[in-house]
Amino acid sequence: MTKPDGQITTTTQVAKLHRDAIVDDVTGEVSYGDWTEDTWADFKPGQIAGYTISQADVPAVTVKDGQKAQIVSITYAANEQATHVVYKDSDRVVKNVLVNGETDQTVNLNYATPEYYKIVNQDRLPQNYTFKADGNNDVIVELGHQTKPAADSQTIARTINVTDPQGNLTTTHQVARLTRQGTTDLVNNQTTWNEWTSDNWAEFIAPVIAGYTPSWTGVDAATVKNGQQDVMVNITYTANDQATHIVYTDQDGHQVKTDMITGKTDQTVDVHSNVPTGWKIVDGQVPRTVHFTSTPTPDTTITIEHRHHTTNGQGALPDGLEPSAFTKTVTRTINVRQPDGTVKTTKQTATFNRIADVDEVTQRITFGDWQLISNGWVAFTTPAIDHYTPSQAMIEAVDDAASLTRDVTVDIAYTANRGTVEIKYVDKDSNEIGHQMITGHVGDTVKVTPQFPTNWVPMDPATVPTAVRIKEENGQIIIVVIRHAVNNPAQTKTVTRTIRVTTPDGQTTTTSQVAKISHYGDLDLVTGQIAWNPWTTARWDAFKPATIVGYTPSQAELPAVTVDGETADQTVAITYAAVAMPTPTQPANDAPAEPVPAADHAVDQGAADNGDYQPAGQGTATNAAHQAATATTHHLTATTSAPVAVAAKQTPAAQSAAPAATNRQRLPQTGNGHNASTLAGLASLLGLFGLAGKRRKRD
Repeated sequence: MTKPDGQITTTTQVAKLHRDAIVDDVTGEVSYGDWTEDTWADFKPGQIAGYTISQADVPAVTVKDGQKAQIVSITYAANEQATHVVYKDSDRVVKNVLVNGETDQTVNLNYATPEYYKIVNQDRLPQNYTFKADGNNDVIVELGHQTKPAADSQTIARTINVTDPQGNLTTTHQVARLTRQGTTDLVNNQTTWNEWTSDNWAEFIAPVIAGYTPSWTGVDAATVKNGQQDVMVNITYTANDQATHIVYTDQDGHQVKTDMITGKTDQTVDVHSNVPTGWKIVDGQVPRTVHFTSTPTPDTTITIEHRHHTTNGQGALPDGLEPSAFTKTVTRTINVRQPDGTVKTTKQTATFNRIADVDEVTQRITFGDWQLISNGWVAFTTPAIDHYTPSQAMIEAVDDAASLTRDVTVDIAYTANRGTVEIKYVDKDSNEIGHQMITGHVGDTVKVTPQFPTNWVPMDPATVPTAVRIKEENGQIIIVVIRHAVNNPAQTKTVTRTIRVTTPDGQTTTTSQVAKISHYGDLDLVTGQIAWNPWTTARWDAFKPATIVGYTPSQAELPAVTVDGETADQTVAITYAAVAMPTPTQPANDAPAEPVPAADHAVDQGAADNGDYQPAGQGTATNAAHQAATATTHHLTATTSAPVAVAAKQTPAAQSAAPAATNRQRLPQTGNGHNASTLAGLASLLGLFGLAGKRRKRD
């Protein structure tokens, strides 16, 4: 019984059998009785925790005559055990690595730190682990986060734009730069930042410009902290208020009216000042404009007097005086509604009028006599409009006073005549393919839904009307040039070059180079004909078979090929041929070379006199040795790149024949000189390829 620690405990169970014998004292003959029986007791080896016993119970055996002795070997096999290397980030398991082994086996613990982590308890971690029979505990690797320093910055700007009165812009940029430092956790990519630094914006004073007031006289200095936003300050100049007066006086020097003219510095303003109502200028002139500067502008004085005017009731009238006091009018209103909806109104009046003198200062009025200024209502002919009929063609004249007593209104309207528009669809040669009629009233705009002939489309879609206006009763024609409708069919195909490479071991590898090409066409939907464009091109890349030492491929490289519509599928087979080796030189008399023993058996030539020699060609061992030498030489020729390795791989015939040839053959008694030189040359060749040494070792 072999225990896990290698100790062997042997328990021997001996069964003793005996028998009685009767000896004839006269004859000396012995007669034996039957053998007795005994027992090998039941044996139960002890269990060992963590191990599985090969035989848990050796049963009892009744031992009888003829029973053979027995040896029972009992071994213990270690049970499979497992534990884990657990990588933990606080209470979170980052990685769990299973470690397998057997009871009492010690294994190395190769710790692999997860990316961006570091091991905190490195100095307390065991380098290896011995598995127990049970209760194997996990190895806990405590992880900490790797970090890297971080830096951040920001700029916060205060832009001060100063626009002078002439519109010139001057910009001052005040930039505050704030920074902060921090630490970035490489596991969660979170950064813990320190406080931001602070910076300052300097004080700014706005330039002084005479006659103007700035919107900001200056901008105070400021401390800039995190959270401050960019600031833009726009400073503009407002012209100061300026004023002057227009003074109106009578001929006695009394002031009648004063108008104030206001403006701004450097401003030219219109003078909206009028002579007082009822007055006219005697001396002086009202200026049209006034230009203000930064210095005061003097007043302007104008001398005026009363104004008189006559009026027929038109324009402004004195208070209490109405236009009806000047005119008596009787009106005929003719409203002609045009086809486009507009109305042209003609008013015919018979009017009596009178005039009056007005003192514009005192408003005193003196009337003149009434005068007749018209002779009644004249005849009216309604204007003719092509393709329309008016509701009333003429209105008669009225010229007697008895009929001109009240106002009259006459309304006239037009009714559109019926009309058509023909759309002709023609080809590029002006052949009519189809037509379409649009009907409605003259002046109407009718929406058009094109009715193209089947499988025809417009040559220029912009020439196809979406609506037409009916301008006349008939004869209106619109030409639309159309062409055959087409679509764009496409064809694709793949062209394949299949390359089959067969290596010296007989395995074939297939490489498929697939080129996909296509071409497109124009399908005429009227004629059904397709005009195909040329095929596109693709490419088979150049191909080089693998290099194998000692062999030459049948094609060292397949060139790149441009594939077009004329290219057909191709299949290329590439094989390997062994590189030829030079063959040994034959003897001068062309006699067949005799098999050569290994170099270490050349000393056996002296044994040729013992009479055991068999001539060449008569012994199977000699032929086998010759075949072995020949086979070995041929194999070497096929694998010249590694002669030593190949020499070790002799054919089975060479391996079996070489010893027999060495043990049983002897050199012939005749032609020793020739055979010796031949043997020496062949021995040298075999020595070159390492065969002599191999046979010596094998013998």
